Amino acid sequence: MPVRSLLLTGFRCFDTEVVEPDPFGLTVLRGPNGAGKTSVLEALSWLATGRSWRTSSRDALVRAGTAHAVLRAELADPARRLSVEADIPREGPVKVRVNGQVVSRRADVAEALRVVLFSPDDLALVSGGPAGRREMVDDVLATRHSRWEALQRDVDRILRQRGALLHQSAGRIDTAAAATLDVWDARLASAGTALADARQALVDLLDPLVAAAHRRIAGVGPGVRLAYQRSWEGDLGDALANSRVEDVRRRATGVGPHRDDVLVWLADRPARTHASQGEQRSVALALRLGAYHLILGDGGAPPVLLLDDVFSELDPVRASALVAELPTGQVLLTTAVEPPSGVSPDRVLDVSEGRIAAGAS
Repeated sequence: MPVRSLLLTGFRCFDTEVVEPDPFGLTVLRGPNGAGKTSVLEALSWLATGRSWRTSSRDALVRAGTAHAVLRAELADPARRLSVEADIPREGPVKVRVNGQVVSRRADVAEALRVVLFSPDDLALVSGGPAGRREMVDDVLATRHSRWEALQRDVDRILRQRGALLHQSAGRIDTAAAATLDVWDARLASAGTALADARQALVDLLDPLVAAAHRRIAGVGPGVRLAYQRSWEGDLGDALANSRVEDVRRRATGVGPHRDDVLVWLADRPARTHASQGEQRSVALALRLGAYHLILGDGGAPPVLLLDDVFSELDPVRASALVAELPTGQVLLTTAVEPPSGVSPDRVLDVSEGRIAAGAS
């Protein structure tokens, strides 16, 4: 559902502010660097996903001198009142509520609020290591259906248990430990294969969407291809058995979905090593837009598109192409300068030193 209003209390630089974006069009958040523009997008993304792309420290999210932060989004559902709220303390459990009812699964929130985010840090989706690309794919999976979130949690739990056993082994496995390791291997083989299969299917769906988005953004140029690469060949159970001696020696699980990668090719060469930074940024933006269109194709309300300072890193040709790509639906865009020609915001909000006010468009 689109967001009608967002309350921020004790979050980052904000004391208490209410953001009222246009529910069905483009809202530009305008202001100098450090004013709090990105924090507004971070708050919406946090409500939708339960984490920040900017920090792993919960303490950083809570305003200095404040015990906890509160985020509350009122959604533009024409049929009923709908809200998503989070209480984020410095210490202790976080509580997330949908219409006042405490929920524990991301899927419960995704039914009400879905977002797709692009930030300058997304360059690492192309230039960085596999973890960021796995996370992107897992995020899209979890947004599309709750069963994938449950499977991801199951795989993470199994890997933690197997890792703890390997760590305790001190490089040696006795008969009892080997039997326990057999159990975890069987569970990892089952759940890990299912997760890799789901990722593979998703990457296959994303591939043409990302390629098409990249053509529109970059214009005539080399094509983009995606491929899912597993860290093992054949059966995962056999691969775990074959790697056991090395896993015991290193006290870590060497094969499995946590070691997989999403390969990104530009003109049949790895974009990570052969693309310029400008090309990598176009590919990263295409990855996010491809994900947006995939989620949109699932039906329901379009996800909220969050664009953090995207134009400052794009040349005029790619910036104009991105303007043409902006979808029909709710878009929030931050900028420290005037947006490029062709951007016609439905609402402008000026952000300055943690205060938000309606601006002139």
